[in-house]
Amino acid sequence: MLYQVLFTVGGLGLLVQAVLGSAHHDGDATSDSGHSGHSDHSLPDDGGHFWLLFLSPLRLFGFSLGMGGAGLALESALKLPPVLVFGLALLAGWLFYRAVIKPLMALVLHFASKPATMLSGAVGQEATADSRFDATGRGIITLVVDGHLVRLLATLEGSPEAVEAGEKLVVIAIDMRRNTATVAKL
Repeated sequence: MLYQVLFTVGGLGLLVQAVLGSAHHDGDATSDSGHSGHSDHSLPDDGGHFWLLFLSPLRLFGFSLGMGGAGLALESALKLPPVLVFGLALLAGWLFYRAVIKPLMALVLHFASKPATMLSGAVGQEATADSRFDATGRGIITLVVDGHLVRLLATLEGSPEAVEAGEKLVVIAIDMRRNTATVAKL
């Protein structure tokens, strides 16, 4: 009965994660290919709470599926003592996660792209004045957002000072509604 429940819960849990697309939030599915953005967190600096590693749904469901399947197979095929079946099922659950689930997730995550950076993420970034700012402290700036050059109308914070073309400024606010920026001198 225990192994049937583990097998069912593990299988259904992995299926639900796959359908909902939440399996990629685990952070443990890595490959040794050096794919940036995905690193192995097998020994995190978690303040000594090593047991927190097992709270990942991907780990729990993968382990449960492997342990349940192995337990069912061992119970029906061999007449071993229940304690030995349980120990072998534990080992099989761990091996199933490490040998099947983790490499499969590493393969899936290999195709994931880096999330796009939005204009609102440019706050604190350096920008360059494209033109001389007028007497009211307004001018055109250029900044790099997600690898692309973006030109915006900008307003200099504080009292209007002379800003020449090519001068470096820092973005301190972005008005997404008006598509403008507030900048300050460096």
